[in-house]
Amino acid sequence: MAKYHLYIVLSFLFIMTLILSNVRSDSLINLTGDLGQNLSILYNTYNNFIPYNDFLPSLLQHTKIDFIHVRTVEFLCNFEFQNTELKDKNLNHLTFHSYFIVYLIAPFVKIFGDYRFTLEFFNLLSFFGILYLFYAYLSNNNMKIFLCFLACLVITTNPAWSVSILGTFYYDRLYLLFGFLLILATTAKKFNPIFFLAALVLSGSVVEKVLIYNSIFLFLYLFFYFFEIEKIKKYYIISAIFIQILLFASIAFFWMSEAGSYTDYESNIIPQNIINHINNPLMLGKSIYFISFAIPLLLPSLIFAPRIFLISFIMLLPNVFGNLGGAEKVNFATHYHTLYFPFIVFAFALGVIQFNKFLISKKISQKLISIIFWSKIKISLIRRGNYV
Repeated sequence: MAKYHLYIVLSFLFIMTLILSNVRSDSLINLTGDLGQNLSILYNTYNNFIPYNDFLPSLLQHTKIDFIHVRTVEFLCNFEFQNTELKDKNLNHLTFHSYFIVYLIAPFVKIFGDYRFTLEFFNLLSFFGILYLFYAYLSNNNMKIFLCFLACLVITTNPAWSVSILGTFYYDRLYLLFGFLLILATTAKKFNPIFFLAALVLSGSVVEKVLIYNSIFLFLYLFFYFFEIEKIKKYYIISAIFIQILLFASIAFFWMSEAGSYTDYESNIIPQNIINHINNPLMLGKSIYFISFAIPLLLPSLIFAPRIFLISFIMLLPNVFGNLGGAEKVNFATHYHTLYFPFIVFAFALGVIQFNKFLISKKISQKLISIIFWSKIKISLIRRGNYV
């Protein structure tokens, strides 16, 4: 029997995307400097084919030369901004972050006729897109419609979705959709090389750091499932890992400007700094707070799909031990919660599917899943109220 409800859900989410894109594009909310530079990138890509960013020299100056974001209040009160000299006048934003995905977005300006609407459309398409793929994945694995719907509600009550969707547009957010597509293409029982390569290219073009995320995920999947996947799939995965690492090295060390340098973040992976992070009560508390939001989605896979749990938990670690000021742990409105989220969504999906199969095999009512989902939703709403 054809699953007509999939088309209904797809149509509903697409209409929601169009309506909310129109609302957001006319709103004064999120009119920040970051939105300004992202609009500038899109405007110049569409009109000049190069993502020039007029904000970039000042951004480099303040973040890499003057270090404004880490200065004390006393310092800033006496700092004379007008006396600084911009050392990097390069306006090409690809030398700061490689948002090659903008070349996919730019042609849609011609269709929509508005730059901000185009950005908001793709932003919301990513959030609602991962929701649809999650719903369809559950449905295709014999989950009842009502349970699929409740599972989607559980996802939307997680702040990495519900709070993040309210934040400013960043090109990084497109990884929600394209990263999830890569996960589906990689883990599919029937491997489709074209689907895999398309997902790999789309996700890898979002921003340079996802090349590392993709490579780590593919390596972990290959490691944990090596004896269960077909030979052709292994060749594609191994090739993808090497190509992405080479691309990242080329971009990070030969293409990017001083602002795009990753040397500032290398200290986060030094063992001693990880130990210092753990011994810092403030950062440790933020890490625990962050993990507390991820664990409920990971719990089903911990019990019923432990290998996927391990993969997804490892993908969380950059946010746990990394330090970009703490926003990567507690400020869910930022784009720092975009890159790990597709992995815990998939872990949740697979865990729930296996849990459902377990209940059926033991002839236990599936109402148990409904009760658990409703409890999780209520708890999330209470926590969301406290968070806001």
